[in-house]
Amino acid sequence: MKRIYLLLALLVANAAVGVMAQTKVRIGDLYYNLEGDEASVAQPNGYSYPEQTYTVPPQVEYNGLIFNVTSIADRAFYESKLRSITLPNTLRRIGEYAFCECYNLTSVIIPSSVFLIGESAFEGCGNLTSVIFQSSTSVTFATGVGVRAFQDCVSLSTMVIPASVGFMYITSGDAYTCHTFEGCNLLRTLIYLPSKAPGGWTATTNTYVPSLEEYSSPLHRINNAKVIEMLTFNNQATTYGEAVDINDHKVNIADCGYELAGLTAKHGLHTDAGTWCD
Repeated sequence: MKRIYLLLALLVANAAVGVMAQTKVRIGDLYYNLEGDEASVAQPNGYSYPEQTYTVPPQVEYNGLIFNVTSIADRAFYESKLRSITLPNTLRRIGEYAFCECYNLTSVIIPSSVFLIGESAFEGCGNLTSVIFQSSTSVTFATGVGVRAFQDCVSLSTMVIPASVGFMYITSGDAYTCHTFEGCNLLRTLIYLPSKAPGGWTATTNTYVPSLEEYSSPLHRINNAKVIEMLTFNNQATTYGEAVDINDHKVNIADCGYELAGLTAKHGLHTDAGTWCD
């Protein structure tokens, strides 16, 4: 009887090891790298994904085991025909060159769970006009935006930088010569929500910031850059730390009509600022 139990245990263990050793499997329309209890959307073998629309699920099942989809692997959709993609709220990382040269991709919503966008992740997406970061008050997201992440996205005109972004470059190689928005010649509006300027930040035609003091020295200037404070105050309310009546300040972000009834703390500015252009 002990031998039977031992044999069954070995069979189960071998099945699990087989899954772990299988670096790439196809599940539905997508390929995945499986490791531990996590799955990463992978590049197909020898070719790019052929369809124009994909939905990445939050979980996949393989050999009876459940895997959380936590990343888009490096080069996963490189040079594909992709026009639209839906990303799950389990996603934490978008890898290097993940969507590079997806010229037909027009928009993307980055889930609030994402904390890293890799180098050249969306480089060369020439028809990409909209990049939206899902906001969240309880989840830290997009803490890093890699070098050339949106390079040569020539149709991109506006972007809001999430409050938790701490840096916009990778400190290696040519990190200081090529930047996140290299070649984005139509990028006219950047709205920064972090209370402190992210390392390696870029200023463009109209760059809206919480504080001119905190955002005094952009590492990169493009498209006739100008830096503008989001709010200005009258003589009775001169700091973000005071309660501000609606008549005591002016919203300077173009085409944003949100009226702020009161502001009680400086660190709360980025939360309110994120609602102005929703």
